[in-house]
Amino acid sequence: MIDITYNRSARRYEFLEPESGEILSAPPGPKNKAQLFQAALALLEPDLNDAAANWIDEEPTLERVIWRGAELVANGGVDTYPGEGMLIAKVDSSDEYGRYAVTIDGGYLACECPHWQEMGAPFASNGERICKHIAAFHLHQRSRENRF
Repeated sequence: MIDITYNRSARRYEFLEPESGEILSAPPGPKNKAQLFQAALALLEPDLNDAAANWIDEEPTLERVIWRGAELVANGGVDTYPGEGMLIAKVDSSDEYGRYAVTIDGGYLACECPHWQEMGAPFASNGERICKHIAAFHLHQRSRENRF
């Protein structure tokens, strides 16, 4: 789990590197927090970080969604169900109040989250809509299941 906290007295985001005890920090702001997450991910989960970075190289317009998906994977938020019919994964919501089903619909992945259901999720170059839950499923496959 990658736990980034906000230190109010120091007015910065912090990540405690578990092995060395070193504290990585970033100033306030969502972009800075995202960069701190990416640095922590590179240290703790290089396979996942590489999978996300490679996918972003292929699909730069999906960068935000891909990093959000990587966060869900890094925090153990993906369970897959191979061979279980249309349901292929359950992915945690980012607000920690539930899980969303990722299914197969018409040959494409579908998600029951509002972002995907309300057509707000961006499209990949292959025509698939990618919300953070579908991104998490893909990243889970690329970094956890397809290791050689």
